[in-house]
Amino acid sequence: MYTTDRAPSGSGSAPTGVSSQLLNRLFQTIERTTHKDPPPGFIIATHHFKDPYPMVNEIDLDLLCNATMDLLIQFAYPSLSGYGKFTISYTISPSYGLWGELTFTLDNAIPLTDQDNKKIPMNDVYALIYKSIQKYAERYDGQFLVRLMIRVYMTGEKKERPLFSLEGSSKSFLQS
Repeated sequence: MYTTDRAPSGSGSAPTGVSSQLLNRLFQTIERTTHKDPPPGFIIATHHFKDPYPMVNEIDLDLLCNATMDLLIQFAYPSLSGYGKFTISYTISPSYGLWGELTFTLDNAIPLTDQDNKKIPMNDVYALIYKSIQKYAERYDGQFLVRLMIRVYMTGEKKERPLFSLEGSSKSFLQS
């Protein structure tokens, strides 16, 4: 299992503007990132959030979409060599504290490639993520999001992924 502990850095090399603000907020919200590479053709990657947790609501919608894209950029896209799709799962904790954590999968799998194994543009994938997360933001409005996980399913062999770099991740995220 691969783990990345996220801590605020004062490197000052981050890009400026709205994208930078969204990335800073995302990276400050993530406590650590883990991934597992179980059987061939399968990847599980998770962002574990810090307390105070982001909320499942319209306000944190962009944060949750960006967190999902971050996991895809780190783990799915570099590994794809054939057809690929993924699901998004949440682990929530109720804001009113009556029951423990609950983990569930949002919607059906979202494709990363078409049937010819050509990658679907990231902005199209982002739009599908947004639609799915928005639907659940309405249903689970106000619940705390403890973890966000993607499960990636693919045909073909997994390509080797480069080691994670926070600076590299933010640069590739901005270019997508």
